[in-house]
Amino acid sequence: MKYYKINKLNSKGFSLHYLFPLIVIVVIAIAGVRILNGSHASSPISTKLASQTTSCVAPTNYPGAPNGGMTYVNWTFNHPDINSLTNSVKLVNNPGVSTQMFLQLYDFNIDNTAQYYGMQTSGLILWSEFGTSNPSNAIAGAGSTIVVGSGEGNFVSLRHSFGSLPAGSYTTKVYRTTSTSTGDWFAYYVSFPGKSSVYVGSLLFPRAMAGVRASFKDGGGTWIEDYQNNGSVLYPVPVWNVTIGIKANGTVVPIHARSAYSAMPNSNIKNSVTKGSVNMVVGGSTPRCTPAGNLY
Repeated sequence: MKYYKINKLNSKGFSLHYLFPLIVIVVIAIAGVRILNGSHASSPISTKLASQTTSCVAPTNYPGAPNGGMTYVNWTFNHPDINSLTNSVKLVNNPGVSTQMFLQLYDFNIDNTAQYYGMQTSGLILWSEFGTSNPSNAIAGAGSTIVVGSGEGNFVSLRHSFGSLPAGSYTTKVYRTTSTSTGDWFAYYVSFPGKSSVYVGSLLFPRAMAGVRASFKDGGGTWIEDYQNNGSVLYPVPVWNVTIGIKANGTVVPIHARSAYSAMPNSNIKNSVTKGSVNMVVGGSTPRCTPAGNLY
């Protein structure tokens, strides 16, 4: 199974597993779409608010492979010290453990170090730090494992397999905990529907400035990809209906959210009922009803 690294502006390459985020598309490519390994090609962005729904367009022509990336949203908090991120995730359906889909929840740097975390439809929860392959930068929670590699540049990653990703409501939280003389530890927790929170593990991030605690960069992105489509063949994408909310430091709601699409035509992004939340539907014959652009 292939894992991504965030594209230097936002990760290591939307290799998608190359990913993401200055021009309208570069902002998104650099922050959330930055990781598109070429598989995450975004479409032109409308100048109108994306919330201004136009007529729905059913998918017709599909691009050639690779095109694993599907939908992207970049968040702006306008906050000077983002030391924690909490995601509320509602999965309306479960595409199945044999599918190869990844919901990445925030793909921007912690200080100068690229990272991303999220969940796969196989039931795998993961969090990766790039630019290092030192296992001492990671602490695994019970049932989690530490993986190091260099396939897309050096990385150290935490993995925890839950066996499946059922429909329902999830909460994830990544937050700054203890400090060393040169860096800060961040911990990752996730709760499955109806279950208690599980500690996935912690990663150590170096500080950009001595004496200033490391924090998340503003403007990071959330995205969905079908990573089986990062190869030479384009496969049908199963339907996945996901609503994602995000808050910084417990209570800070994004002041802006901006959407983008890849070349894949069967996806749609719209505002959810709650501010700070968006709904993404991908796969099948999903029509495009909301243009890319400012959601709010």
